Amino acid sequence: MPSFLNNITQLRSIAFGKQHFWDIRFPDADPPFSEWFPAADVTWGVANVVSYSTEFYLSSYDFPQSYQSNQVQITFFDDIYRTLEHWIEKWMTEDMFPGTNENEYGLYVNFLEDIARELIIQKLDFEKEPIKTDSLWVFPEGQFDFRGTSDSSPIQHSVNFKIVGRA
Repeated sequence: MPSFLNNITQLRSIAFGKQHFWDIRFPDADPPFSEWFPAADVTWGVANVVSYSTEFYLSSYDFPQSYQSNQVQITFFDDIYRTLEHWIEKWMTEDMFPGTNENEYGLYVNFLEDIARELIIQKLDFEKEPIKTDSLWVFPEGQFDFRGTSDSSPIQHSVNFKIVGRA
């Protein structure tokens, strides 16, 4: 009976893929996050195709219908002053849904060109050398939560960003 794995040498001959380190940068963010800083986790939608179903005589078939914009989810660490948390909160309230004064938000939705910010993602190898750099125009999507715990772990945030273009 044929088998895929005959011995361990056959398994060692395969060059398996590796996860890499990531650095990110928001050029418009408050310092120190306008410079490179590490991302704890990056999940990037490579493709997003929506299909539709249609009925024929005895069965139904699915066909590709449209291509939706991708998103990137980033988990990152913040500093002791919660600089990035405050910057993203301001982005999601004052910048996206401005009002007439600083305590009033949501009177209207700003234009996409005023909402989108540049996000630069750099994939690094194990020696921290750049493999690939991508520059994207994004805006945050979904709920952004404050999370407090009674331990000494670093402050982490996870944010979904909708990709609206490449810079």
